[in-house]
Amino acid sequence: LKDSSGGAGIKLPAKPVFLKKHGIEGLNYNLDNKSRPFIYCDFYDVSSCDPMERSCPTVKMCYASVNDHRLGCMAALVNNSLTRQVTLKGCWMHDGNLGNCDNSQCIADERPTGHGNAALFCCCSTHYCNRPPPTTVEPMEIEDPAFFGAGSRMFAIIILGFFSICALALFCYYSYREYRNSRHYKEKV
Repeated sequence: LKDSSGGAGIKLPAKPVFLKKHGIEGLNYNLDNKSRPFIYCDFYDVSSCDPMERSCPTVKMCYASVNDHRLGCMAALVNNSLTRQVTLKGCWMHDGNLGNCDNSQCIADERPTGHGNAALFCCCSTHYCNRPPPTTVEPMEIEDPAFFGAGSRMFAIIILGFFSICALALFCYYSYREYRNSRHYKEKV
């Protein structure tokens, strides 16, 4: 900016250092008219909002708390065997005890509730990151090495063939022995 009277330049103040904690401006946060950082998050509270009413707010500007300068969005769901229902979406107030959410996407952790349902929770740090349904991290499944399972059909065929050959060899040995003994017996008599 230049001063209109004489052309001398006015130097703008540098951005506060704490803004570096938020990440990239425009992606992880924006600044409002008072230069306060905020993040846009989807908002939904099942206890105070009827999904059929259009008056429920759907987007919220989330500001950092006074004690901590981090921003984030969160989503909480209940997952039973039939459906996955969103129960809460909104701002995530970071607290040193609660942990930090540096994810750019909402990746949910599943926690059993003890009532046949599982609670899913995720937090993230980019604009509208809680908008899509949270994805879960699928645990890697370890295959059960069953003896006659689907993956061991060839093993079963090999074992069956081995025992068949052993039975045939035993039968041949027994037959030969009977034949030899009966012939030997006839010659003596």
